[in-house]
Amino acid sequence: MTFERGVFAFAVLSLAGCGGAPKVPPPSDARLALAYPNARYILATGEADSRLAAEAAAKAGVAEQISARIESSLSVRTRSDGTREDQKIDARIKSSSSFSRAELIQVVPKHGRCVENRCTAVAVLHRGEADAALAKEYAGPAERFRRAADAAHAAERITEFTRQFRVAEEAWRAVRPLAAWRDAITGAAEVAQDAERNARLLAARDDRLKTLRLSVIAPADEMGQTTAGALAAAFTRMGISARPATTCSAGYAVSTSGTVECGTGSFGPRCALPLQADLKACPDGAPLATLDLRGAKLAGASPRSEADARRRLKERVTADRLAAALAEQVRPVFPVR
Repeated sequence: MTFERGVFAFAVLSLAGCGGAPKVPPPSDARLALAYPNARYILATGEADSRLAAEAAAKAGVAEQISARIESSLSVRTRSDGTREDQKIDARIKSSSSFSRAELIQVVPKHGRCVENRCTAVAVLHRGEADAALAKEYAGPAERFRRAADAAHAAERITEFTRQFRVAEEAWRAVRPLAAWRDAITGAAEVAQDAERNARLLAARDDRLKTLRLSVIAPADEMGQTTAGALAAAFTRMGISARPATTCSAGYAVSTSGTVECGTGSFGPRCALPLQADLKACPDGAPLATLDLRGAKLAGASPRSEADARRRLKERVTADRLAAALAEQVRPVFPVR
C-alpha cells in the first residue's frame, strides 16, 4: 500500500450526520477513561441523528487525533532541525496526513446509545495493535534504508557513497510516512533511531561534498572561459567547490566540448553552443559521466549581425541555465541535493 493511496475517508463520512462533528470524550468521563486508558488507546465519541452516522463521526475523531499529532510534530521539526529534504517529504505527509488503517479503529457497541433522534457512539484504536500492523509495513523499507545507510558510511569512493546514498534516500521516502503514523500512535523507539540514522547520513553527505574539488577545463577562447566560469558557478550552487582551470591534478574535472555554430534563421543570424562535458576523476582521468548540456538551450539570434548573435549567445551562458541542465545528470555521481 502506498502512502498516496492511504487517504482516509472518514472526513467525508463524518459529514453524514447533522451537526455530527466528532469530539474527544472529556477527562471527567471516568468510566471510559478507566476502560480505555490513554496510554493504550486513542478514543473519541461521535454524535449524529443515526447510529451509523454517529459511529462514522467517532471513527473520524480517532483519525483526526492522529492527524493532528502528526501535523504538530512536523511543524516542530520544520521550525527546528528539519533538513530541506525531510521538509519536502513532511510537506507531502501534511497534505495527506489522514490515517489509512481504518480497520484498526473499532466501534465499541456497548457504549453506543440512541435517545429520541440523537445517537452517540464510541470508537477506539488500540495503540499497540495499530503499531504492530504498521511495523509490518515499515520493516521492509526501513531495512533497505539501514543497509544502504551503513554501506554509504563504509564507502571509500564518492561514487560508491552516492550510489548507496540514493538507495537510502529512496527507501527513506517510503519510511517517513509510516514513521510519522507510528510516532503519533506510540512513539516507537525504532522510529526515533531511524530518524537519527538519517540525520547522520545527511551530515555525512554534507561532509563529503565539502571535500569535493572540481576543476572546470574549457577552451582558452572568450566563449570557453565564459562557459568555464558559468559551469563552476553552477556546480558551486549545487554544493561542490569548483573553479576554472587548465589542468587537474587532484579531485575531479569537467572538460567541455562543443563549438559555436552560426547560421541564418528566420530573423537573421543565429548562433548556438551545443555544449557537452566529460566528468572524470583526477589525475587518472577515469570517466564518471558524460554530461549533455544541450538542454540549457544556449543560443542567441539577432536581426543585425552575426557578431550581435554571438554576443546574445554569450549572455545566455549563465549558471542558472547550466545548473538546471546539470542537476539530474550529476545526482548519480555526486550526492548533491
